[in-house]
Amino acid sequence: MPLESPNIPVLKPGIDLVPPSGTQPAADAAALKLYEDATPAVVQIDTNRGRGTGFFVDKDGTIVTAAHVVLGTNEHFAVTKDGTRYRLQIEKIDDINDLAVMRPLNMPANRPFLALAPDSNLKAKQELFALGHPEGLRPAYISPGTYRAPSTTLNLLAKIAPADVGNLGKRLHTYTPKELFDLKDSLERPLVNSDLHIRHGNSGGPLVDANQKVVGVSDMINPSNPSESYFVPVEKIHDLMDPRNKKFSFTYSRMPEQWTQNYLSNWQARPGLAMFQTSMVGACGYAGFEALRRAPLVAGTGFGAYGVVSFGQDFSDLLNATDPMDRWKYGLSSAADLTVSAGALAMMFPKTRPYGIAAIGLGVAGRTSTDFIRNRLVLTDTSRTNGETRAPYDLDF
Repeated sequence: MPLESPNIPVLKPGIDLVPPSGTQPAADAAALKLYEDATPAVVQIDTNRGRGTGFFVDKDGTIVTAAHVVLGTNEHFAVTKDGTRYRLQIEKIDDINDLAVMRPLNMPANRPFLALAPDSNLKAKQELFALGHPEGLRPAYISPGTYRAPSTTLNLLAKIAPADVGNLGKRLHTYTPKELFDLKDSLERPLVNSDLHIRHGNSGGPLVDANQKVVGVSDMINPSNPSESYFVPVEKIHDLMDPRNKKFSFTYSRMPEQWTQNYLSNWQARPGLAMFQTSMVGACGYAGFEALRRAPLVAGTGFGAYGVVSFGQDFSDLLNATDPMDRWKYGLSSAADLTVSAGALAMMFPKTRPYGIAAIGLGVAGRTSTDFIRNRLVLTDTSRTNGETRAPYDLDF
C-alpha cells in the first residue's frame, strides 16, 4: 500500500498545535509508516459532554480508552477513520488507573487493531509515538517523542499543583476508610512519563513503540508544558482485560430525544407544566395553520425551508446510521420532512393549497412524533459488583 503524503497531522514537542488544513511539521519515514498502519485502529470517542480517543485491541472491535473520557457521561459513540459512527457501551472501568473497555454496537468483525506489548519496560530516550485527536480535531494526529522515566500521579501533582497536594491532608478526615484506600492507590499508580506532545482530546489514545505495539494510554499532561506527557502503562490494560476483573456493572436503556424525555417526565412530576407545554404547542399549530391560510406563499416558503433543512440533517443521519433504531427514527423523520416540503410546494398553487396545508400539518406532526422514538442508547446506572453504593473513584482537587 502506498504511503500517504508526508504532510500528515503531526504534533511534535515544542511546536504548537496546527489544524489539519494548515502547514504541518514534516513527518519522518518512521512516523509516516506508523501513521498509515496504526490509524485504522484508532477511533474518536464522542460523548454527550466531550471528546477523546480510543483504539481497537482485538479484531472483534473491543475498544480501550481513558476512564475520564466516559465517566460522568451517558451517551457514547466511536467514530472510525472513515467517519462511520457507532454507538458504544462501557463494559469495564478501572477507576483507579483511569482505563475503560468499551464495546461498539453493530460493528463488522475483523477490525484492524493494535497489539498490546507484554509490558512497558522502556529505555531512556526510546522512540515512542502517540496517536489521537488533540482538541477533538480530525483526522488523527501522530505525536513522535521519547520516553523519559517512570512516574506516579503523586509525582505529577506535586510538580504541577503542590498547594493542592498540601491541602489534601486537611481533607483526609472527610474520607471513609475505603475512599482513603482508593486515594492511596490512585496517587501511587504508575505512569509512563514521556517527552511527547499531546493535548486534551488525545486522552485514551494509544502510545506505541517503533514496532507498533501499545505500551501505554494517553492520560495526563503538565498544563504548563504539553510536551511533558503521562500515560497509563500497558500492564494495567492487561489487568483490566482479565475476565475475572469486573469491578462495575453498567445498565443501558433506550431513550427518546432529551426534550421529549423531559416532556414525558413532566406529565408524571409536574402535570400542570406539561399541560401548559401541550397548550403552547397547540397554539403554535393553530398559528401556523392561520399563517398558511392567510399568507400561503410566505408561510409555505417558510415551512418549505424548514422541510429542506430538516431533511438534509435527517437524511444525512439516516445514511450514516449503523444502529437499527437510528435507521428507523431517521428514516421516518426524512419521510416526514419530505411531506412538509411537498406540502410547501403545493402551497404555490391555489387549487392544491388545501392539500398543501394538510401535508404540512401531517409532516410537522410526524417529524415531531419521531423524536419520541427510543433510539438513543443511554447509560442509566453504574454500580459496583460487590454491592457497595460508592460511585467510581474520582481524584478531584
